[in-house]
Amino acid sequence: MAEEQMRESRRLFAEYGNIPRFTPHTVRFLEGAFELPDVASFLYQYKSIFGADSYRFHPVDAAPVIYDCGANVGASCLYFQRRHPGARIVAYEADPVIFAYLARNMANNGCACITLRQEAVWVRNEPIRFACEGADGGCIDGPWDSVTVPGVRLRDRLAAEPRVDFLKLDIEGAETEVLLDCAETLDRVANIFVEYHSWNGQRQTMQDILGLLEARGFRYYMETICNRPTPFVDTGVDREKDLQCEIYAVRRRTEAEG
Repeated sequence: MAEEQMRESRRLFAEYGNIPRFTPHTVRFLEGAFELPDVASFLYQYKSIFGADSYRFHPVDAAPVIYDCGANVGASCLYFQRRHPGARIVAYEADPVIFAYLARNMANNGCACITLRQEAVWVRNEPIRFACEGADGGCIDGPWDSVTVPGVRLRDRLAAEPRVDFLKLDIEGAETEVLLDCAETLDRVANIFVEYHSWNGQRQTMQDILGLLEARGFRYYMETICNRPTPFVDTGVDREKDLQCEIYAVRRRTEAEG
C-alpha cells in the first residue's frame, strides 16, 4: 500500500503543489475527491498518512476503536476507514469551518459511519475560545480570530470505553494538558499518536508527555517535523514554534502476554 500511495503523493504534489495557500480547491485522489480550504496542508497530510503509512497499527480484532482528535478535513479518518472498515471511529474537529469540510468529505467518500463531533477536546466540559487559522493550525488561545466552540473533556470519553485501539492527538498545543488530564484512562489505550508543539516563549513540556507515557506502560518513537539543520545557529527564536515533533507510543507488552 505504501509504495502505491507514495506514487500517488508525488502525483498530487505535481498536479496541485503550486496552488497558493488558503485557496479553496477540490483535489481528486483514490477514486474520490476532497474539498479543501488549503491544498498545501492536505498534501503534507496525505504524504505522511497514506504515503508513509505512518498511522498503521495492528488491532486486536476487526472492529478497533479509534479516536481521531484534530481530524481536520478528514485525511486521517479516510485512512482509518480504508484500513479498518469495521472500526468504530470518533472524530473531533473544533473549527466550525473546517468541520464543514470534514463532514462533506466523509459523506462524499463513503465514510458516513464515522461519528463526527464539532468539539474541541479539552480538560473540561465547557465552551472555549478557539482561534481559527484557516487550515490545519487552529488552536486554543491562538493569535488568529477566535470563535467560541463546545469543549469536551476527553478523559470522560475515554473512561466510557472498555478499550481504545488508537488515540490520535493533533490538537495544536493543547496536547500536554489533555494527556495529563487523561492519565488515569490511558491504561485502556493501546496506541497513541501525539503531535507535540513547542510554542516560542512558552515552557517546553515534551518531558511531561514522555514521562507520562513511560509511567503508563508505553514505549515511544519520535520524529521532528521542524527543519532546523543547524539548531545552534538557527535557534528558532524567529518562529512561531521552535519545535514540532511527532510521538508514536505503543503499549509495552508484558512477559505474560508474550
